[in-house]
Amino acid sequence: MLEVREAQAQLLQSIIPIERATEFLPLAGALDRICASEVNAIADSPPFRRSVMDGYAVRADDLPGPLPVAFELPAGSPVRVLPPGQCARIFTGAPVPDGADRVVPQENKIGELNGVILEPSGQPWIRPVGDDVQIGQTLVKKGQTLGPVELGLLAAGGHAQVEVLRRLKVALITTGDELRPPGEPLAPGQIHNANGLMLAGLLNKWGVECAVHHVTDDREGIQALLYEAGQVSDLVITVGGVSVGEHDHIRPSIEALGRIEAYRVRMKPGKPFAWGQIGVTPILCLPGNPASAMAGALLFAKPVIQALRYQATESFSFAVTSCFEVAAESRRRFLRVRLTDRGLVLHPNQDSGALSPMSWASGLAEVEPEQAVSRGQNLTYHPFESLI
Repeated sequence: MLEVREAQAQLLQSIIPIERATEFLPLAGALDRICASEVNAIADSPPFRRSVMDGYAVRADDLPGPLPVAFELPAGSPVRVLPPGQCARIFTGAPVPDGADRVVPQENKIGELNGVILEPSGQPWIRPVGDDVQIGQTLVKKGQTLGPVELGLLAAGGHAQVEVLRRLKVALITTGDELRPPGEPLAPGQIHNANGLMLAGLLNKWGVECAVHHVTDDREGIQALLYEAGQVSDLVITVGGVSVGEHDHIRPSIEALGRIEAYRVRMKPGKPFAWGQIGVTPILCLPGNPASAMAGALLFAKPVIQALRYQATESFSFAVTSCFEVAAESRRRFLRVRLTDRGLVLHPNQDSGALSPMSWASGLAEVEPEQAVSRGQNLTYHPFESLI
């Protein structure tokens, strides 16, 4: 079996990002999409000298006045020329007139006698051209997720649209005779298909186009579906059926169509994880137990999706004090825990078939192989907001 970090490294090395189709979208429709190329500013922001304050645009040498008010400049006014020996009433965001070298805040007005008398200010209160964005400045990079700030930055830099990667097409295939759709009556020995909804939700949250399929434990049906999915998808993810039992048909079906690169990882939950290729399409095989499937998706599927979109696969974790004790085990464990003001609290049910502890938890505590945990010990904590 591979160690977790070894498995992650080998898996990502096997992923070869190919040039993917792109599309141009208006900025308003590009939220959470992946930028397809580096984008530079084609306009300065601000494109003119802007007043930071309500006050008076002046020449510093003319202060303190009195200065006749030549004109008024609300935001949106055209740029004008300030005559010598005069001032302009100006408002926040308005263009500073040519000739003026500072704005005196209205609070600095001392009086008015044949014009306004102004107390000099210690700073100019003018934003220069390009104070925020300059022409040629890199605004976003290839592979960057376009959030609200990035879209605003593109707009400030002169763009109305942006080139983005077309969404990755991911086929999610759940397997098993025992699974029934949510809400349908259950016969003896059957359960509802919670994994399909859970994992499809994750994939949709990660911004992919997810096609969900279910197939019974039939070798021919599984192989046919895998072949079809491999032809039309950028990534195939299976759930369950990857062990070596007589009714586990995923592994031989993949080997008939392509190859299995690696099988099993020294982790708990999630040991029966495998990956390979169907032709040139990568395939990830998650275990069928819900906690195992979730752990495999967070630790392996998300980094693969990021790699396919030219994104870095950085993870965020930090050390937190443990409020529990557990005995040592041979595998690396990812315990479902909740972060509190006292430290990490352990859910009492760590069974790989239990989904409710994952809902209760705020993240995963990573425990090294052969390591016992005692109260007050620092553990590596992976918050769900980072993993998900």
